[in-house]
Amino acid sequence: MARYGMPLGADSLRHGSCWCGHLGGVCQPDGGPDVFPGARVGGHHGVVDRVALSLRVDEWEAPDWPVVTILVDGRELTDVVGGRSFVGFDPDQILSDEEPLVPGVLPERIAVYRCHCGEPGCGCIAPLIIRRGSEILWRDARDYTGVFVKPSLDRPPTATGTRLRMPELRFDAAQYEAEVRRAAQDRSWETDRRATARLLRSMLGESESLLGAGYGLQWVVPERNAVPTFSVSLLDPSRVQVVVEVEAPAQDPDKWAAELAQTLLAKRPEEWRVAFRGNFEWPPVQ
Repeated sequence: MARYGMPLGADSLRHGSCWCGHLGGVCQPDGGPDVFPGARVGGHHGVVDRVALSLRVDEWEAPDWPVVTILVDGRELTDVVGGRSFVGFDPDQILSDEEPLVPGVLPERIAVYRCHCGEPGCGCIAPLIIRRGSEILWRDARDYTGVFVKPSLDRPPTATGTRLRMPELRFDAAQYEAEVRRAAQDRSWETDRRATARLLRSMLGESESLLGAGYGLQWVVPERNAVPTFSVSLLDPSRVQVVVEVEAPAQDPDKWAAELAQTLLAKRPEEWRVAFRGNFEWPPVQ
């Protein structure tokens, strides 16, 4: 689905309460130290002379679930906003072919980090990413609740969010884009299970039998606590989400994905092992 772009000043979002407190964390959207000695601080944020972007993939909860850590002149992004309880996105989200970190002609608000609980809807660091000549800017970083489900949005947000105390960051566009594309091409983090999920997603996305029956593929992930099991999220012909579990013995990712695909496609939908079925259309009609 196409991403949006917007003129400067055109975005305003509502900020609601965070629900991650029951998980033992608190998202605190204001305050934080000035970590760049050269920042000119005015209002809630300052302006920093050109800085370098670095992207690093780190293990998070398990090897199958890494996150992309963002470094600004060698400092982790959470330090730039005061060490708040945020964590990076999965590489397949923030470094996807959609390139959410790379701005187009118009500015776009992108969630670059999410709440430490793993849900971007619970909270996020979302600056406006702007291309201006030979520079890329991160400006007016805000925290939103109940808005993002992935780094980019399909339409402009409609609430103001809460401004984070992060200076405006200016990157050299050539260095910035080269680093994003280097990180996207490096899949050394990918475990056999993640590689299998990627291959299975490709196979099912091209399946004439699924498409012909009116099903659309959303995502494929390995189950966290069951090595041979993968979850496949589909939209059924009435646009209701159905999550189906498939399993096959662990093996080479190419063969593993092929066997998993055959396991799913050889059965009629009523024979699938359904782990979840929604009760409303998705995405919701607004």
